[in-house]
Order: sequence, then C-alpha cells, then structure tokens
Amino acid sequence: FFSSRRRHTRLQGDWSSDVCSSDLGMSPSPFRTIVYVSSATGLWTPEQLDAILTVSRQRNQAAEVTGLLLYCDGNIMQCLEGPAQAVQHTFDRVERDPRHRGLIVLFDEPVAHRDFAAWSMACSRVSGPDFAALRGAPWPGNRGGPVSLAGTAPSLLASFWNNMHR
Repeated sequence: FFSSRRRHTRLQGDWSSDVCSSDLGMSPSPFRTIVYVSSATGLWTPEQLDAILTVSRQRNQAAEVTGLLLYCDGNIMQCLEGPAQAVQHTFDRVERDPRHRGLIVLFDEPVAHRDFAAWSMACSRVSGPDFAALRGAPWPGNRGGPVSLAGTAPSLLASFWNNMHR
C-alpha cells in the first residue's frame, strides 16, 4: 500500500525505503493507520467543524474507516484507521480538501488493531499546550524520530483521548 508518491511533505525517510510486512514474508496487517497534521486555511467556527464532522462520519462509516480529529486554533491533527484501501481513499480526499494546507504525515503504517474502533470520527478541541505536546511526540515523521513505533504512536492519541474523557 505504500507504492503511491504523495504531494504532501514527508519529513523523514525516503518512500523507496518503506517495507511492507509482505516483503518480509509476514502476513499483512489487517489495518492501516495514517496520522497527519495540517493548518486550516482559516479558523473554523464550531458550526463549521460540526458540518465537517457530519459529512466525515457518514463517509467514514460507509467506508469502515474510524479515527480521531483534534482541532486547536486552526491546527489539525487527524488519525485515520481501517482497511488499507479505504484509509488511502479517505486520505486522498483529505489531501485534496481546500479547507487546509501544509499537510505533514506523522505516521503511516500497517497496524494490527484500531485504537478508535467505536468512532467513525471522534473529535475534540484541544488546548495549545496539549496540541503542541502531541505534535512534538516521537512520531516516525518527525525529524530525529524513531524509524517505526510499530503502532504505538496512534496509541498515544488513544491514551490522550481516553484521559480527556474520564
């Protein structure tokens, strides 16, 4: 699933070095997770965010895609998870969306399970410090980050989400 070249920025590594589990003789993971950050082209009102979520949730449910969207003063972090082709199709649509720019992929890997299986698209407005802490975490896409976190990066988002909603 990593054969396509993307228009967005990938901060670390070369796409030619990506290795699928099938290349290693292992059975492929049933799911794929993509986590990215971007900047809205303008600040979104609560009504605009609700409208985006309504459409996203309908599309995601139909495609069996789940995930999380975090929003903070025009900054977006989103996790998409599900069947590889469905996640790619959803991400391709996200890339073309003119309501944001500067998309940077932080995590794009096959995973064994979903972290947001109950949510067609969970969402929360977060504080600046919380957003900065999540953005600065050791994602594979961050400069100097580990080559692979083997699924733990999305779990960081899941832990954050669960702590917010206790």
